[in-house]
Amino acid sequence: MTSSTDAPRFAYALHPLPPSRIGLRRWRWELWHAGALVAAGWRITQEHAVRALCTAASRRGHAQLGLHPLRPERAATGAAFGAGRPVRLDCGAFECLLVPRLPGAAGWTPAMAAR
Repeated sequence: MTSSTDAPRFAYALHPLPPSRIGLRRWRWELWHAGALVAAGWRITQEHAVRALCTAASRRGHAQLGLHPLRPERAATGAAFGAGRPVRLDCGAFECLLVPRLPGAAGWTPAMAAR
């Protein structure tokens, strides 16, 4: 395990999208590192969006450490994931920290808050 001082730190955004033309509700997730969007997508439920976000963080963290992730989808949070709160993610070989992406961060626009 890496220590908490050198653990990868990522910013995340997780929010619902407006209903589609057929009424389908979706959740948008984004993973940011150093002001750059490194992964994004959408899922049907918030639970699936959180899982996709954690998987993307695990893959990115492994890549930064020069490791090949065996099962990145098994990355686990220590507690219940709540949008808007920092979350420590156990990725097996290391832990990373997911922090909410705040207004005013590089690349953030007021339109993001209206979603």
